[in-house]
Amino acid sequence: MDGHAAACFIGAVPPGLLSHGDRRPRGRESDRPPGAWRLFVSVTAWRLAKPKHARSAFTGEGARLFGGRWNSLGVPVVYTAESQSLAALELLVHLDSPALLDEYDLIEVQIDPTLILSLDLHEYPRNWRDTPSPSRLQEIGDAWIAAAKSVALRVPSSLVPSESNFLLNPKHPDFAQVHIGKPFPFRYDARLRRK
Repeated sequence: MDGHAAACFIGAVPPGLLSHGDRRPRGRESDRPPGAWRLFVSVTAWRLAKPKHARSAFTGEGARLFGGRWNSLGVPVVYTAESQSLAALELLVHLDSPALLDEYDLIEVQIDPTLILSLDLHEYPRNWRDTPSPSRLQEIGDAWIAAAKSVALRVPSSLVPSESNFLLNPKHPDFAQVHIGKPFPFRYDARLRRK
């Protein structure tokens, strides 16, 4: 099994996961008795947000207001990471001061692999890891959003290229199929506050 995939039971939504859409089985699956389970593989991703923003963490509003590596100003995108540690690192590099390492909520996301598009590395410019990032990356992300090719786009992390981030298109018609878990407290280690 792909290291980025995790087994998740669907049929009755697992405890702790909130469904944003109606995932009632269709066709023959609808004959299954209530509470029956079927196994499918989903991709797990993670997002950190301030507790006061946890409820709106999947609207793409922050990225729309400020832009990002993979989106221009005005384009809503939700950034998630394939691991909790990568999510923590991705947030850490954007903070101006260790004093900002206060309370955060960590939110688990389950994505059906059929809703994910992965780009080939040859589609990236050679300097894709640079900071500030090349505008070509925003063009790629903006085009993906505009075309609504998939709910999620898998891209390599510029911090750890062997790991991935998942961009989510909150305006995609299938976004309701993304399962978003309940936020739970995440605390950075106090040693990271040292200068």
